[in-house]
Amino acid sequence: MADPIAETSFEDIIQSDLFTFYIGKERQPFLAHSKAVAATSAVFDRLINGDMSEARSRSAEFQEIDPATFIRFLEYAYRHDYASPLPVQVTTDTEASIGGAQELSPISPQGSTQVLPEAVADRSAWANSTSAPSDYCALPSPPIATRKQIRSQGNARALFNRRKYGFQTFNASSFSNVREDLYLNTLPSQSFAPVFLAHAKLYALAEMHMVLPLRDLTLHKLHSALARFQLFPERLTDIVELARFAYEQGADRAVAGKIDPLRDLVVDFVACEKKALSKDPEFRNLMDGGGEFAGDFWDVVSREEV
Repeated sequence: MADPIAETSFEDIIQSDLFTFYIGKERQPFLAHSKAVAATSAVFDRLINGDMSEARSRSAEFQEIDPATFIRFLEYAYRHDYASPLPVQVTTDTEASIGGAQELSPISPQGSTQVLPEAVADRSAWANSTSAPSDYCALPSPPIATRKQIRSQGNARALFNRRKYGFQTFNASSFSNVREDLYLNTLPSQSFAPVFLAHAKLYALAEMHMVLPLRDLTLHKLHSALARFQLFPERLTDIVELARFAYEQGADRAVAGKIDPLRDLVVDFVACEKKALSKDPEFRNLMDGGGEFAGDFWDVVSREEV
């Protein structure tokens, strides 16, 4: 299937008429060039150029999308990429425990958070791989023997880190436009929940509106962030927040017949860190709730023990 973004020139985009989006419960207005958004998916193309009332009024309303997420979507529509938010600094455990008594401030990339170089992987080799991708936008897992060897070394994260998510629907020319916004957390007070949730919320938007390249890009960026995340005891809640969001949003396995790609990624990470997370009261509450999360979690754990 042809990439609609690649077929729309910048000249066409910048000369197209403006379309107004009213976002969130406050109906915050955003004006964007109609062809920039229409090129992202067939769903948005029908909304803007079809026979719907939105096409005639040149406006649409999305109360379920928050403004920050929509801004990232618009950045993707114009740039074919989006910037990850910075982690935030929680000054003390006491302030964090009372619901954020102190306003959180971004962590400077030049400060205590280490910034990784952009060239963190050979994406061209990845793109040219002849391995067939799985149904969940991840390249196949290593052979069983390798997985057992990794587990015997007590390093379950190594297996998770080797999985490659995203870019299944991208063409080779798209890689050069993608930047890696990767940060290493070096202190327990550095919260990555805003980073994880930003990718997950944008994934939900892309999945709902069939923006498939963006969907895969969010999976890739979220996986990259999780692969480099140091799970301090104080940061267990960051993962719990991500898991809770993933299982409040996606389609249940009973409906779709297979696990949602975002859930697949998140539950795989949770299974890697099950020993640490088992000590967190919020994680135990999530497990006690049962449902799809508990079932998917035990499916992964049981496969690892085979």
